[in-house]
This record gives sequence, C-alpha cells and structure tokens, in this order.
Amino acid sequence: KHDISVGDIVISIPLFSLLSVPTTIDHDPVLSRIIGPNARQKYGWTNTSEYELPLLVLAVLYHYSLGKDSPISHYIDILLGTPTDSFPFLWSDQELQEKIGDAGEEVKTLARGIKQDLYEMYDEVMGTLVRERPEWFAPPDGYDKNQSVEGEENGWIYSYENFQWAFALVISRHHYLPISHFDEEDDATTPKTPTVKSADFPSQIMQETLSTVSEVAPPANQPTDSWVDLAKNEERVVEDDLVVADDDVTPQSLDIKHSFLAPLADLINFGPPCLTGSYNEAEHVFELVATCPFAKGQEVTFWYSS
Repeated sequence: KHDISVGDIVISIPLFSLLSVPTTIDHDPVLSRIIGPNARQKYGWTNTSEYELPLLVLAVLYHYSLGKDSPISHYIDILLGTPTDSFPFLWSDQELQEKIGDAGEEVKTLARGIKQDLYEMYDEVMGTLVRERPEWFAPPDGYDKNQSVEGEENGWIYSYENFQWAFALVISRHHYLPISHFDEEDDATTPKTPTVKSADFPSQIMQETLSTVSEVAPPANQPTDSWVDLAKNEERVVEDDLVVADDDVTPQSLDIKHSFLAPLADLINFGPPCLTGSYNEAEHVFELVATCPFAKGQEVTFWYSS
C-alpha cells in the first residue's frame, strides 16, 4: 500500500480480459457461431451503439448457464452476489410509488421509459434468436413464465426476468470508450458511424436510451437523487425530434465507442470523481488513472460516468 498521485495508473486490464463483443463473443467457439459477426449481419445487428449492450447481456447469461464450466465463472459469481434492488426500472409500479412517492415523478418517468425500452429490446433480440436458433435459445418444454422457479434447473436461462437482471448489471458496470482494436475486429460490412435516429420508430428504441450509461440507470451504489440530477443536467442536442448525447458518437466523429465490462475495475465503489477510464492503444490495456491524490489506506472511488 502506498500513496497515489494524480496521473498514476490505479488499475490496468489487458484488452482480452475485458468482456466485450469482440473478446467474449467473437473469440468464443460457441458464441461466435450463434451471435458472431455473420449472425449479426444476418439479423441486422450491425450498429454497435444499439446492439453491443444486449449482446453483452446475452454473453453474461450464456456464461451463467455454464456454471463452473465457464472460464469467467468467478466473475459471474460476483454478478450473482450483487444486489439489484436499487434499480428503479426493476421495480413494479407499486414499488415505485412506495419507495419514491409523489415527489419523485422524474425517477418514475425515467424508470418506466427504461422498462418499456428494455421489454422491446428483449422482444426483438430474443424473439429473433428463439426463432432462428431454437436449439440454443428456446424455452424448455413445460416452461411457464408465470410460475416462480427457484434456480434455473427447471427454468429458462433466457427468460425476461433473467434478461432484466443481467441488463441491470451490464448497464451499471459497463464502460463506453473508443477502442480501435475492437474496430479492427468488426466485420468489414459493419457501419463505422452510428446513425442518429428518430424515437418514433420502435426498431430504433435503444439508440436514444442506451448509448450513454449516465442517461439510463444509476450504478448500484449511486443515490437516486444524484442519478436524476445527472440525467437532467446532461447536455443534449435536440433538433427535429432527433436526440444525440454530447459525449456519444456523432456522425461526424472519427472514433467509434464500444461498450465493455472491466472485471476488477467494476468492484470500485461509486464516489467522488477521482479516476478516469481510458484505453492505452500502445499497451493494449484499459486503464483507470487517478485524477485526485489518494493517501495510503484511503478508499479509491470512481464516478461511473467518467
């Protein structure tokens, strides 16, 4: 243990230790065949800003289904032990009213909007996979979505409830940064600049809602009030019913941002913004760099939208 100075690297994670579409799906012998580049091209899932998050959710559920046979089983165990009762979009309308009351209309509106978008995302992605690859994704015989089941031995790993759980963990833990080496992994036909889309079209629902984590859901340890303030104060460009967050990829941007999970780094608690995340192109590593000094023994904290 020692003091940490501004500019010091606090955590460094190699590229292929990150959980991403290129590393966790496209380099996996099974996932690469069922939701890899060729499958994504077939299904029209080529827009990285729109489909990386649901694909990461599927990857988490797939590795959950493998149990101890998964090469990332220890990380899955950490996810399984993470409380999710602080995510308002997972609450029922009754719970929203009981926990937030009439004074939290902004939170309830955001939560209901995310819940609706999440359901439509699930319906599109899982509907496609159940139809196209039933041997992998169809519910087991006798599955009853209205029946509560303890454990997964009699349930369906890709149920909507499990998808919600995995989405909550992915959305609260993922980083969103330009990584050129992920661009190189993309299929040659993948568009390199996301298209700004109108919220009027159902197939485009997640473009506006999921491109920036700070607009979507509070991290597990972030107070709800600060989440609402962050969402309300986020600078936005709004023209002719088209919405693009300032820190998102724009059609004029040269760098594509990618969503990924960084095991170990996501164990750092939410707190004052004293770390910033970046990708070191020369070393092929994701780094968390100190922007504040830390004394020996002081807790290192991370503001999740940094």
